[in-house]
Amino acid sequence: MSKPVVGNNGITPLRLAKEIQAANKNIPLMVHIGTNLPELSDIFALLQHGDIITHCFNGKPNGIMNLGTKQIKQFAIEGYNRGIIFDIGHGTESFSFDVAESATKIGMKPKTVSSDLYHGNCEAVPVYNLATVVDKMLYLGYDLREIIPMITKNPAEDFNLKGKGELKVGADGDLTIFNIEKRPQGKLLTDFYKQTRTTNTVVVPTYAVVGGQVYETNKEVF
Repeated sequence: MSKPVVGNNGITPLRLAKEIQAANKNIPLMVHIGTNLPELSDIFALLQHGDIITHCFNGKPNGIMNLGTKQIKQFAIEGYNRGIIFDIGHGTESFSFDVAESATKIGMKPKTVSSDLYHGNCEAVPVYNLATVVDKMLYLGYDLREIIPMITKNPAEDFNLKGKGELKVGADGDLTIFNIEKRPQGKLLTDFYKQTRTTNTVVVPTYAVVGGQVYETNKEVF
């Protein structure tokens, strides 16, 4: 639901999506947000408890934060409080430290953390990989015990994915093995707006297990 995608159709695609959702036993609905039109306030007005917005901490004028005052917009707070799910969806252009810090300060936390990874942004700033996105969440003050469900159990729950997101008998045995390392020299974290932060706590994946096969991960990208 952003101008480059919906063109001149405004809020109509979302209205149609809500009709499809209602006709199909309230299947999950995720909404990409970005530049206007449509206005984000109009998008939020149509979303209900359990609907998901991705790119929640983008720093665009049509985002959840007033860029002048650095205050989270009231309609976004109200939507969050009535149960709209926030997903990071970091991507190349969709994460701002200023927005993430302002939202975190008032207790507005994402339920899920995702990278929006594709070929281009896995080779360059600001994304690289999901581990780097997790580094940013740790920098923002989230505890690892909060973050792990955000990248496993919670998204599986949101999308009704049975057998995913948990390590238990009968579930898919897919997992990532990683280390948490302290780096005295620090690691530079960057958002789309070229703002940087330095962290001394770094997530370093070592192995992935997928479908019973063990894979050694690539070396960490800086």
